[in-house]
Amino acid sequence: IKECETNTIEWAEALREIETHYFEQITDEISNLGEELDFVNSLLEDEDVADENGNWSSAALTRLGLYTQQMEMAAVEAQRYQDEIDKLNTQYANGELSEEQYQEKLSDLVSGQQDAIQSYEDAKDGIVELNEARIDAIKDGIDKEIEAYEDLIDLKKEELDAERDLYDFKKNVQKQTKDIA
Repeated sequence: IKECETNTIEWAEALREIETHYFEQITDEISNLGEELDFVNSLLEDEDVADENGNWSSAALTRLGLYTQQMEMAAVEAQRYQDEIDKLNTQYANGELSEEQYQEKLSDLVSGQQDAIQSYEDAKDGIVELNEARIDAIKDGIDKEIEAYEDLIDLKKEELDAERDLYDFKKNVQKQTKDIA
């Protein structure tokens, strides 16, 4: 009976190790995908966010999509960590883990969850920065348009002044011609 209990405990431990290995493998894959998204995003950082009309550029839309995918992946990863923490708590409550095992695994899981949450926040900040850059580009475009209109108004004023001077000159010439006649 003791041997059977020992085998059952060893079997349960082997199952936990398999689950842990599977969890770590998926987490590594998510991490690798996140790094690839970061790399692609870094390639597009120097591209303009908006065109001359203030519309999103294709590079900016791509970056928005990448950030959205990063946010989704980070949310899924954080939830997976929470699920593992819940399983760990259940195992500990059932007496399947020692205090030391529980604390060690809990620390690793909480650290991973915090990293996932930070990744989510970083991606969200990236989206905010893209929007701010687009707004700045639109503001710059509007400022340039205002400057162009101000220049046009100044030129129009000069043209009107020149027309008034010409009109006054012609009027003066007419008066002088009349006086001479």
